Amino acid sequence: MGPWVGRRQSAQTAPQSTLSPRDARSVRARKASVPGQGRATLPYGSPRTQRIASGRTNRSAVGWNWSTPLQTRAVKVVYLVTMRPSTSAVASLPFVAITMALACGGGETATPSRTPVDAHPASPSGGQPTPAEVAEAQKPCGAADHVHAHDLNSGEASSTFAPCSANGPRDYSAIVRIQTIDEGVHIFIDATDDEVTLLGPDVKDRDVVMVYPKGKGSQGVEVGLVKTKTGYSGDKIVFWNDLGTLTDEGTRIDMAIFDHDKSAKTTEEMHVALAVSTGKSCERARDDNPQTLDMRHKQATPDLTREQLGAPMRTSSFFANCGLSDNEKADICIAVKLGKALGVSVTVAPQDNRVAACIDRSARRLSFPVSDNLDVVRQTF
Repeated sequence: MGPWVGRRQSAQTAPQSTLSPRDARSVRARKASVPGQGRATLPYGSPRTQRIASGRTNRSAVGWNWSTPLQTRAVKVVYLVTMRPSTSAVASLPFVAITMALACGGGETATPSRTPVDAHPASPSGGQPTPAEVAEAQKPCGAADHVHAHDLNSGEASSTFAPCSANGPRDYSAIVRIQTIDEGVHIFIDATDDEVTLLGPDVKDRDVVMVYPKGKGSQGVEVGLVKTKTGYSGDKIVFWNDLGTLTDEGTRIDMAIFDHDKSAKTTEEMHVALAVSTGKSCERARDDNPQTLDMRHKQATPDLTREQLGAPMRTSSFFANCGLSDNEKADICIAVKLGKALGVSVTVAPQDNRVAACIDRSARRLSFPVSDNLDVVRQTF
């Protein structure tokens, strides 16, 4: 930095020299022989000094070095502007301004500003709800001993209401929705709660919702909850192989709800029972429709042959989209009457409830020849 400034000051303050070119070269040779002074100053009459003094120079002539730090480049530009009051220097001010902008920060990555979290406005869920919003958010109270049945073969969601708090629906009420998806059973809860506490070491110190896929006493999973303006919401997927029986009464899923009121230091426990099933089994349909032989009347329709009954299930094309793998075996039983499946049972080995439920759904859609009798059709793939 020092030698560069010395050159700039020499160029602006020194008078024009009358040395001949030969004498100027001699002077430069003597200066170069002195350590540390070879590039410090130049004879006033040298061609380079004359160019500097007259303003006719370029970046290499004034000692510009693009490899120098950005701050150094900025200082050099300032000296260039302040110590060259020539017309050419004034004309080059726009270029200098742009160069200064690049030198001061254009070649470096800007550090993003950090905004404090509390500088953002509060979310709507963080404010206090109005009485009208609380009243609208309250749900009807479900019965404590009610078991909600959900059809796994239905593409529609079903819903039920949880029991309310002993203090009424304003203190706690909730709706539970269930829907069959590719992964299993999706359970969603939307609760109205006048005092939500989501942090705490155990269920006695916070609001908690637990799901027990195979009923009370089985291994449970906690539902992740998110606070809303009038309570909280959360959801959980119960995967196919976490379910037990798929037919008849199906698998009973238990939802345990713990409503903790921190101000009163009390915790209430409510339960919602969900029975998920694909429908009546083949065995149950057979038992519900015993064969009778009435000798007084002639049979309205003749018995169906083996070939007629087995035709709809001769190949696996009716469940081709279910994904039964080569190392899996499916045993299918269908109870048929009046051309429709009254009951279906599907077992897949090794256990694969997702594939079994898919085959069950496809089998219940099959059409068979019409007969008044109950017939049982079995097939293995």
